[in-house]
Amino acid sequence: MKLVANIKLQPTPEQADLLQQTLERCNAACNWISEQAWGAEMFRQFDLHKLVYQETRERFNLASQVSVRCIAKVADAYKLDKKTQRVFRSLGAQPYDDRLFRLVSDEQVSIWTLHGRIKVSYVCGDHQRRLLEHRKGEVDLMFVRGHWYIAAVCDFDDPALLTPDQLNSSYPI
Repeated sequence: MKLVANIKLQPTPEQADLLQQTLERCNAACNWISEQAWGAEMFRQFDLHKLVYQETRERFNLASQVSVRCIAKVADAYKLDKKTQRVFRSLGAQPYDDRLFRLVSDEQVSIWTLHGRIKVSYVCGDHQRRLLEHRKGEVDLMFVRGHWYIAAVCDFDDPALLTPDQLNSSYPI
């Protein structure tokens, strides 16, 4: 079973500027990749990677793994419908994987930006902390109503961990 733990980042004003610049650049890259995919009628991630990877890195000055995540984001968007060209909002959510994002403590995350990695403080409740113990795969960096969040997918192999009795005893809310 998969649940999402949302944690609220508390960046300094300088860190918030870096996060904003990063989201804007990544989404600009996604829009360019989408234009290339649309023009070439090439929507599979593997094919799209061969078509745009190198130029995406050079044109947008993105790290290798960020370029890969942008290509995957565009390919995923076209899985739903190939009849409409996809356009990405400048501050739309950006996926990060374990090479770009890391929980470094109960109070900080390390996250890639255009100007290198930064450590950003975060807050979350006890329930989210327990969910984060089961985090797997990508997270999304999001800017929602003026606040920064990380949405982390948490995978539970045993649904019994999520029963009301278990939640009350081992996962207090």
